[in-house]
Amino acid sequence: MLKRWRNSLYRKYESKQREAYERPTPYIYLLIFILVGLFSQAYFHNYNIVYLALFFTFSIALSAYYFGRENIKNIDFSLENSRVFTNLSNSLSFKLEPKEYVFNVYLSDKDETEIAYLSDIRKTTFSTLHFHSKTRGFAKLPSYKLLSKFPLPHQVFYKIKNFDSILVYPEPNGINLQNYINLQKEKHGDIDDFNTIRAFRTSDKLSSIHWPLYASSKKLYTKEYNFNEEKFDLFFDYEHCANDKESRLSQLTLWTLECERTQKEFSIKMPHELLQSKKMSTDEILTKLALF
Repeated sequence: MLKRWRNSLYRKYESKQREAYERPTPYIYLLIFILVGLFSQAYFHNYNIVYLALFFTFSIALSAYYFGRENIKNIDFSLENSRVFTNLSNSLSFKLEPKEYVFNVYLSDKDETEIAYLSDIRKTTFSTLHFHSKTRGFAKLPSYKLLSKFPLPHQVFYKIKNFDSILVYPEPNGINLQNYINLQKEKHGDIDDFNTIRAFRTSDKLSSIHWPLYASSKKLYTKEYNFNEEKFDLFFDYEHCANDKESRLSQLTLWTLECERTQKEFSIKMPHELLQSKKMSTDEILTKLALF
């Protein structure tokens, strides 16, 4: 019983001690050189002023350790909700919350391959680091580190934090929404009024060519019409939107994001489920696509 209580107490003490870590920098050698030099001068020459300088330098270095450790312990950071897509340079958003005024703070990954300098922080601040994933679904996040070089550069204080896995959505890629809408309107929409004339595209129908204008200019132009929106609904079919599984998910992801941006309602027919924007949020639909 006593042994179990002692081990529990030790674990609590250890976790408290590990709220902040520290490591020396090359400047520590300069500090050691100064202390050794002052000690040598004081020992051989017995100068009071050298003793004072020695104790002053040592006390400054010792107090810097305390203030530096407290500085990094006075700030915490968390990962905000971020949308992450495959094969893209995504930005993870971190929220930094200081309990008090903190100085000279950096945010980085564990290996410090990418460092975001945040300077001094008085209030809640946001910062970003890049994240890349080649596969969709749940991806394990690396550890992230918060560093401080306050108050002296001979030591770096830091804390490491591990986060849960993050959900990676399919890469948004394929035919853009407007082109898809135009194609569907030509198939299912009702022609309303003549709108304008534009240069002919290879995807246009021959029936839409403005032949009188071609006879006079010898150039191909296409007639464009307005379509009645009331009878047109956005309906995406998984089986017919692309050739393979990943291309289909990428295409549906692109259309989902563009519908969200343009505030259009839509439905997606999946093999065993119907996803509707009227009943589900965009993130819920993207999650279904990511885990399909």
